[in-house]
Amino acid sequence: MRYQKFFFLGVIGLLAIAALLFLPPASAQNADDRTATMTQRSDQEITLDVINRIKHDYGYSMVFDNLNVETHNGNVILTGQARDARLVDQAVKAARDVPGVKSVQNKIKLLPVSLEDDRLRLRIIRRLANDDRLFMYFMGVQPSMNIIVDHGRVTLSGIVNTKVDRSVAESIVRQMPGVLNVDDELRVQ
Repeated sequence: MRYQKFFFLGVIGLLAIAALLFLPPASAQNADDRTATMTQRSDQEITLDVINRIKHDYGYSMVFDNLNVETHNGNVILTGQARDARLVDQAVKAARDVPGVKSVQNKIKLLPVSLEDDRLRLRIIRRLANDDRLFMYFMGVQPSMNIIVDHGRVTLSGIVNTKVDRSVAESIVRQMPGVLNVDDELRVQ
């Protein structure tokens, strides 16, 4: 009886080893898909780490700046507009310091220094933040709406809750003196 039990377990073990040896390997395409998924996931993690590090390191509200971070196979691309050269430098440094980053490409446009644009930015934020419908988008350290002003041309970007909020914000800014054009890039969440 004892001999039969060991013989049976031995046969099962040999069958398992044979199955592993003779089973076809996973296709190269499946391996590529798994690698792509892992790369995609790690790219997303890198992107989130870069964004969080920029927000943490900068320490100021970025309502007048619009930075975007993309990551492809560990290569980070920074795009957008900033009015402060220090923010651009800190964004590049923050991206380089994130583990897993292979390279950083800086495509951030530095907005020109303009007293008129600064005054317009302040008028716009005061008007939008004092609106009963829109004030909530400017609460907290990092507002969900960004106001980019470049030579009187205004770009609204970020996230709003409704299409009505998006329309109200655009309408308010469009009617303000000194605004030459409004580019509405607000997304409805």
